[in-house]
Amino acid sequence: MDNMLNLRQACKDAMQACVQADQQAKQARDATDRRRQQAIDSARQTHQQARQQADSLLHETQLQAQTADQLLRSLNLQPAPISQPALPIGASTDQLVWMLGEQRRITQQTLVQLQTTAATLRNERNKWWKFW
Repeated sequence: MDNMLNLRQACKDAMQACVQADQQAKQARDATDRRRQQAIDSARQTHQQARQQADSLLHETQLQAQTADQLLRSLNLQPAPISQPALPIGASTDQLVWMLGEQRRITQQTLVQLQTTAATLRNERNKWWKFW
């Protein structure tokens, strides 16, 4: 009988060990799922923020380009065609947003230079009209 009791106890212990291992595996799987979901949520949030920054920078750059076009047309000049910039392959989102910000900064500087040149040109035209 002792053998049967020992066998039953061994089986019971083995079953409990299996149940406990199953519970630990489930807890580990749940923890992994939570970490994965947190990583996905974080990546989505980062992407959304970068997208908003990029959209804002792009909108500002487009407004600056429209202002420059209007300024050139007011002087009866044709704007040059704009070429698309070549984006580096494998650039991170942060790098692309930074590049777009730099493009906006350069566009702003160019627009200021264009406005200064346009004011000078208008003054010169007025002088010549008075001369004729």
